[in-house]
Amino acid sequence: MSSCRATNEKPYLVALVGTRDDAKRELRGWMAIDWIVREFTPTWLEAAKLDDEAAALRALPPIFTHEGLLGCMGALLAAKQRSAAAGAAAWAAAGDAAGDAAGDALDPTVKRLQASALVLLDRMIDCGAP
Repeated sequence: MSSCRATNEKPYLVALVGTRDDAKRELRGWMAIDWIVREFTPTWLEAAKLDDEAAALRALPPIFTHEGLLGCMGALLAAKQRSAAAGAAAWAAAGDAAGDAAGDALDPTVKRLQASALVLLDRMIDCGAP
């Protein structure tokens, strides 16, 4: 991971100055989609012990075009089906009483994704820097 600018918001406020570049808007959108497909979603799949599905998404080539996104739909749909089935089974087995414990157990996953999102934000800022 690259170093993040943020331990608070101010470094990002300073870094954002002068980065508006309409030509980079689409690139930043694809960067976000790529992060959701190849980082965010696999991280949650790993938390659900769906390691094969997570690995399949992480192994996808970077997504920076509509065609690239269409090319990964099979892996995304397979992960969606598998995670929906696993989620339903987990809730049926655990019941509502386990909700608080599950939230605590997921805290490391949330923190990992927050750090990863800051790295993404750094990359988005850097692509539009003068």
